[in-house]
Amino acid sequence: STLAAAALITVWGLFVGMAGVGWSTWVARTYAHHAEAAGGILVAAIQLAMMTGALLGGALIDALTPTAPLIASVIMLAAGSVYVAVIMRRDIDPASAHDQQVTP
Repeated sequence: STLAAAALITVWGLFVGMAGVGWSTWVARTYAHHAEAAGGILVAAIQLAMMTGALLGGALIDALTPTAPLIASVIMLAAGSVYVAVIMRRDIDPASAHDQQVTP
């Protein structure tokens, strides 16, 4: 239905909007003394990801089906989420978390 599609697009837009702001904020806080350079690397990484996605997505459509890029993106998103969760659990040390906070 049109209402369900509008609701899903709205939720998707909210999450996509928060991801960009959250990622940029994390970069600025983590690399406070090199925020401009880190931001440039962030933009380059995003551009590389979009270029690679377009290339691989087109290849998947040509080789398989039009839904193949969607299935591949779900698999990559799940793998990336698991990777980030593992890295975050491994790198978080409650004793040193206070020392790493950036104060405004």
